[in-house]
Amino acid sequence: SCQTESNCLVYCESCHMSTKLMKRLVYMIVDEQRKYSIKETHVSRFREHLGEDVFGITQWAVMSGWVEAVEEDFKWVATMVTAALKSCEESRQAQEEQEHEHKNTVKSLTDHLVVIQSQLEAEKAQSTYL
Repeated sequence: SCQTESNCLVYCESCHMSTKLMKRLVYMIVDEQRKYSIKETHVSRFREHLGEDVFGITQWAVMSGWVEAVEEDFKWVATMVTAALKSCEESRQAQEEQEHEHKNTVKSLTDHLVVIQSQLEAEKAQSTYL
């Protein structure tokens, strides 16, 4: 159904679906906030501003506020994920560089050991010759 002047207080299907989706997003953000002990989110601030008034929470007039709050929280999450991915990549690169340095050090020490062994064998051969 759709909204007309005669039934403007009844949600149309689109409004109902939009409201339902927004509520699910809000509850998901609140659950993650609790799960990860995040002190405050835009959603929690907006929810606190509205209070627990079911009428206020479900009215289409506040949907734009919910949308903004959810959008800001998703931007924050995206920023955090991007920073974490960047940090992981930097750590991986640093680890690869260290691994390369260690391989070079091992090769250098191995080469040096071969030289010392050759010198030792040469000295041994010379001492048995004398």
